Amino acid sequence: MSLVVIGEQKIAGFKFNVDKDVLAVALSSILTEGDDGEDEYHYSVIVKDKEDNPVMKEIHSDFQVACDVYDRLSILVGQDIIHK
Repeated sequence: MSLVVIGEQKIAGFKFNVDKDVLAVALSSILTEGDDGEDEYHYSVIVKDKEDNPVMKEIHSDFQVACDVYDRLSILVGQDIIHK
């Protein structure tokens, strides 16, 4: 299965501290073209370091599953979230 990304829209995000580094988390909606040429929606949770390198990437076709991953991550790092 190969996906061709047509577009991406950030839905939510936050930054948090890990040791002396800052990581950024983004929940996004991704519009793709599947193997059969049909448009498909997928949802990603991506954690990137300050150099914009991906540290973690989860992609799901189910929005609720992606939201659960995002919520669990925010709970896990809750005290280290940077509020501005």
